[in-house]
Amino acid sequence: PEINARIEMNKAKITFSDIQSMVAAGTGKDIADKIRDKLKAFSQVEQGLMLERQAREENTILLSNWVIIFGAVFVVLLSLLFSFFIISLIKKQLKKTADVANEVASGNYDVKIKLQNEEDSLGRALQEMTTKLKINEIKLEKEKNKLEEQSWIKTKQTELVEKLQGCRDLNRFASILISGLVPALDAQLGLFYFKEKRDEKV
Repeated sequence: PEINARIEMNKAKITFSDIQSMVAAGTGKDIADKIRDKLKAFSQVEQGLMLERQAREENTILLSNWVIIFGAVFVVLLSLLFSFFIISLIKKQLKKTADVANEVASGNYDVKIKLQNEEDSLGRALQEMTTKLKINEIKLEKEKNKLEEQSWIKTKQTELVEKLQGCRDLNRFASILISGLVPALDAQLGLFYFKEKRDEKV
């Protein structure tokens, strides 16, 4: 392109005297003034456009900031609402579990323990604990009954031994023994057989 421009310049037949006459007539100054005016106008337009663009950018930044602030506030409020919902749900489940635990603590091992979901490890542990407590209560009851029975037998035995102590008469011995055993065993009737020896016959 530069070579073509030079070729075009060389085609113009302007001499040095033509340039001198143009300078003398002030043509160059007028052209320079016009160019300067056009450059000044262009600079002003460009500056106005830059200010307008800067104002638009500031508005965009301000709008973006408001969108970010409102978005952040919305997300925080939504998170708080969701948190309150989750907390109330957990509190409700814990209250149900606590009520069941209180029932078990008061001795009601037949209370129905409903699991909240598949991963309700607290409910599952409560179920297992209740089952074990019920089994242990049954074992303890059996052991208590056994001990009471043994205690009853020992008490009755002691009472009979005390009454029979020093008794040498067989009839009196039988009477004391029967009168002690019949009521203790809730029997209707008590008999005591004597074996007498008469010539080796009963």
